Amino acid sequence: MDTFEAVLRQHAHPYSESQRLYIRELDGVQGRPDLIVAEVRGLPKQMDIGTASKCLASPAKACILAFLRYGAHRRLTYLERVTGLTKRPLLDHLARLEECGLVNMTNGFNVSLAYPLPWSMVNIAAYEGKLSNWRRALDQAITYRMFSQSVRIVMPSAGARRAKQLSALFKNSGIGLIAIKEGGQTHVEIPSRNLRPRSRPFYLMAVGIVLKQLDRATLVHTPDSDLNLLKASSQSFKCEGPVSVENKTNVDTCAYAFCAAPIA
Repeated sequence: MDTFEAVLRQHAHPYSESQRLYIRELDGVQGRPDLIVAEVRGLPKQMDIGTASKCLASPAKACILAFLRYGAHRRLTYLERVTGLTKRPLLDHLARLEECGLVNMTNGFNVSLAYPLPWSMVNIAAYEGKLSNWRRALDQAITYRMFSQSVRIVMPSAGARRAKQLSALFKNSGIGLIAIKEGGQTHVEIPSRNLRPRSRPFYLMAVGIVLKQLDRATLVHTPDSDLNLLKASSQSFKCEGPVSVENKTNVDTCAYAFCAAPIA
């Protein structure tokens, strides 16, 4: 079998104004998804993508934002306790977040979000490809739940059949399974479930990375979208270099590192 080649297929989807970004070999939480499909559905109108993305992609700033709410003030002492930051670094990060327009500070010690940062602003789907070791793939896929709404494992048919014998493990964690047949056809053996990411800090970091790519990568505007299936064709799963999508647009490889931020 040759290299897994990412091929995105479409079907009717209610979000007609969404934009999609395809990223290969994305450094994640204790692992690296072979493919990330990020769908930008509805960013806050107040958000300046250029400045906000830099703050969201910062581990410490994302952690701070994860513990803040719109319309509810948090005191500095609370943020010191939940983030583990000391007062001086915390104030420096908050000053930068205020410059970016993400937080409001009153009286120098009360902090709140300047506007809501909903879970739905960017939908992130992660894909992990394996030839046969589905247990390892499942371990990695469960980890990707930290920052993504849906996760799927892509395998050749033989490996998928063995994995499906323990389908309860996939269903309990909401992980999907896609089988690749010899002719290149794909079949959804186990559908994935769309769930809220398990970690608010990691999700915000992932959103920041995606937003950074909006200025650098070519986006594919798809009125109808969201069945992303992968074709298999190689002996090792290698996802290096640009991603090729159906209209032959290339998207540069993106890599970043997550930190051990507290889980909200």
